[in-house]
Amino acid sequence: MVACGASQSGTIRSAGLQHAVMGPASIGSLVGTIPGREGLTGRKLALKFVQHVFCGPVAAGMAEGVRDLVARWRPDIIVHEDLEFGSGIVAERAGIPHVTLQVTAWRPHMREVASLWLNELRARHGLAPDPGLKRAVGRAFFATRPAALRDLTVPLPVSTEDLRPIADDRRANEEVTEPIARVEDRPRVAITLGTVNGGQLSVLRSLIEGAAAVGAQVVVALGADPATIFPVPSGVTVLPYVPMSALVEASDVIVYHGGSGTMLTAAAAGKPMLIVPLAADQPDNADLCQAAGIARVIALEA
Repeated sequence: MVACGASQSGTIRSAGLQHAVMGPASIGSLVGTIPGREGLTGRKLALKFVQHVFCGPVAAGMAEGVRDLVARWRPDIIVHEDLEFGSGIVAERAGIPHVTLQVTAWRPHMREVASLWLNELRARHGLAPDPGLKRAVGRAFFATRPAALRDLTVPLPVSTEDLRPIADDRRANEEVTEPIARVEDRPRVAITLGTVNGGQLSVLRSLIEGAAAVGAQVVVALGADPATIFPVPSGVTVLPYVPMSALVEASDVIVYHGGSGTMLTAAAAGKPMLIVPLAADQPDNADLCQAAGIARVIALEA
């Protein structure tokens, strides 16, 4: 049983799994509700996201939904990602084993701050405060980053086990082929800002125009209606969606926002990267990739 927002129904159905719809429909639907976000980028915006999205409506909505799910469909174990705190709270209260899957960069300082914002929700579910979110990890923490993409001065939980992520991003009945024919003798540059940042049109246009100016074949995975970015220079193809595993494998350079999924896909494929971190854990991902010698970084934040 997969418990999450309504926007993931198609993906879950195509995998042949049950979907318990709960919480906000998508993370993107909450971006406009974040107070004081105007003009913020990088770690400052990430802090707002954690407070007003992941420790707010996501945590509360998932806690309510998983509590009701546990009452009617008693799971033997709950697996949740590292920024989805609601189901871990319910698991702790109900005495159900739970484990954490790493989706974002490991940031203990952010978890310390988040623990303060989650105290009220924990109290509503009959739990004491959890400083540093030590109990939120559960029985195990499955780390999805190789040692080269970790800050070895920041210890992971003692319960850490390594897990190699494998992209499963092709939709049902989709042809597993190269997303667009390659133009011979021209490097192919893949550009994406993910599905949440598709509205960052000024950043996208700068990246697209820069890649086109050096004669690259440019493929943009927009995560939105291509009409929102038109017109584009010749030699640029804009797609609303393309499996990143297929696009990355068929490209020479990956230009993106530092999102964890794209980062791990590009790293596994051995592709050089140019990262423009916008929010969330993207500045941390960018720093680690640059330190590992597999990326260059353009920072927007001061």
